Amino acid sequence: MKLPLIPLDKANHFIYGFVIYVLANLFLNQYYSLGITIAFGVSRDVMQKITKKGNSEIMDAVWTIIPAIILILAMLLSQQSKAQESIVVGGNSIETFGEVFPIMQTIAEEEEVTLSIPRFEMPIEKPKQDVKNKSIFEKILDFIRKLINKNK
Repeated sequence: MKLPLIPLDKANHFIYGFVIYVLANLFLNQYYSLGITIAFGVSRDVMQKITKKGNSEIMDAVWTIIPAIILILAMLLSQQSKAQESIVVGGNSIETFGEVFPIMQTIAEEEEVTLSIPRFEMPIEKPKQDVKNKSIFEKILDFIRKLINKNK
């Protein structure tokens, strides 16, 4: 069986579309990257048509866009399979999730699943001294005492 050959021009557009999509995807999400790939593919054809340099074909733009679509579909399929693998359902022998959804697992009755909230303890604050009734002289003395205690 002889495989069909892709013309060199179309193969180049495919490679350029792949590179454009991957570079755009480094900085943007997959849908913006697809938009940029489409913009590059179409604008190249439009420029060839306007300047009348080169051969303007709609299939050139299509071959530029195809790798972006393939990569998006591959990412979506891989995300879906990862999501299905990570589903785990807790239940007992009465609940039969496993029969309806064979991917899901059931937990035996002996095993207990508990969720707890982590505890956070607030640090104990020292009561503040009543500063309002102190004279300026007492405040200065307190400040000097703190400085001396800090330097020890």
